Amino acid sequence: MTEMPEVPEETLKVVKELQVIVGEKNATAAKHVRYAYSYDMSFVQPKLPDYVVMAETVAQIQQIMRFANQEKIPVIPYTAGTNIGGLCIPERGGILLDLKRMNKIIKIDAESHYAVIEPGVSHGQLAEALYEHKLRFGWPVGPPSASVSSCAINHGIGGLNARYGLNSQEVTSMEVVLPTGELVRVG
Repeated sequence: MTEMPEVPEETLKVVKELQVIVGEKNATAAKHVRYAYSYDMSFVQPKLPDYVVMAETVAQIQQIMRFANQEKIPVIPYTAGTNIGGLCIPERGGILLDLKRMNKIIKIDAESHYAVIEPGVSHGQLAEALYEHKLRFGWPVGPPSASVSSCAINHGIGGLNARYGLNSQEVTSMEVVLPTGELVRVG
């Protein structure tokens, strides 16, 4: 049987603080978990995050950001893991903040043609929900499992979609959690 490597006391302290925020099963420094978040399909050299945290609410993200800001720990947001450009590879370690559990479609307004979604909502999930209203949206070049919000912010693979132009032009408002934990609504 192989021995588990000892984890530094500072790492354990940070993990415990993060677990208080998101629950024991949703924050870890386990190497096998961190490894899964260290690479994508790009040429970018894999780099391990120091911690992986799965948030489910805006309030949790606010607490994580306050803690990380206080401790000067970098935070890398992560949604579906379909990136092929190295954007979520943690260059300086830090907290890999996995948002895929925030996958609720909060509202679809068929009359005004808008949807309110969380960051973990996938293209396939939104397309299926819109289909029920006989609506559709501009799909980026990318898989159905890709995050709608991440692709819109980064213009998806290749920048343009086939129907309506830049994905980012379809975003009319957004809630953003700043490093201080402050919630800002824009748009």
